Amino acid sequence: MAYMIERKDQQIVEHILQYCEDIKHTIQRCVNSEHRFSTDRIYRNAGAMALLQIGELAKNLSSEFLKEYDQVSWREICRNRDFIAHHYGNFNTTIAWKTMKNDIPLLEKYCKQVLKENHIRYNKENKIER
Repeated sequence: MAYMIERKDQQIVEHILQYCEDIKHTIQRCVNSEHRFSTDRIYRNAGAMALLQIGELAKNLSSEFLKEYDQVSWREICRNRDFIAHHYGNFNTTIAWKTMKNDIPLLEKYCKQVLKENHIRYNKENKIER
C-alpha cells in the first residue's frame, strides 16, 4: 500500500469511531427499540447529533483519503448531515434508526480497517494506540 493516512485524516477517522460508539450506546439505551427511539426526544436528539457530527467530520477528509478509501459513500454521509442540519423538522426516525442499526456498524468496521491498514490500533476502551 503506497498511501499512508495523513494525521488530520487519522484524527477525523478516530472521531468518527467515537461517534459510532455513541450511536451504539444510544441504541443500547433505547433497549434496541425503534419505537423508544422515535418517541423519546433525548434518544432521538442523541442519535441525530452523532449522525450529524459524523457527516460534518466526513466533510473534512482530504481528497487523497477519499480517493484511497472509497468503499464508503462519504458523499452520502455528508448529504445526510446536511439534511439533518437543515431539515430537522422533517427528520425521519425510521430512516435514522435503520441508518444507526445497519449502516453505522459497517462504517465503524471500515474505519477500524482503515486504521489497521495504517498500523494504528483502536482498542476496546476507545483510545487510540500506535
